[in-house]
Amino acid sequence: MALTYDDVIAKYEPVLGLEVHVELGTESKMFCGCNTVFGAEPNTQTCPICLGLPGSLPVVNAKAIEYTVAVGGLRTAVSDGISGSLVDGHDPRAWSAVISRLLLEPQRRLLLSVGAIKHASHFGWEHTARKTLDVYDWASSQSEAKNLRAIN
Repeated sequence: MALTYDDVIAKYEPVLGLEVHVELGTESKMFCGCNTVFGAEPNTQTCPICLGLPGSLPVVNAKAIEYTVAVGGLRTAVSDGISGSLVDGHDPRAWSAVISRLLLEPQRRLLLSVGAIKHASHFGWEHTARKTLDVYDWASSQSEAKNLRAIN
């Protein structure tokens, strides 16, 4: 027998989770001053802090914090109103309004949860591999077309 919404709420404790992933364009790492230059030799942009050696003390990258606060939501990871809620800027009142609405509207939380699961399915390995192969196929066809034009 399927449980009703009220049965589910009575049986389980609703938990609201927030998860954020970003790649920041800083010149150094999040917790140390090591460079993050693309293409550098392996193991050359490290120090005792980023290696997690005993006695090392991390220091938060201020620029990373500045960038993180300015983000306000990631538009590829969240489809506003479908798989989550995006908040523009870093106004505490805006964040409070969104969180309050989620707390006061259990049906909205449920819809966003279902939407998030559906939206997340587009970020799995199978989907990523398929899209990567599509890009390779496209690039290969462009290269073949270029070679054919060069021959003619």
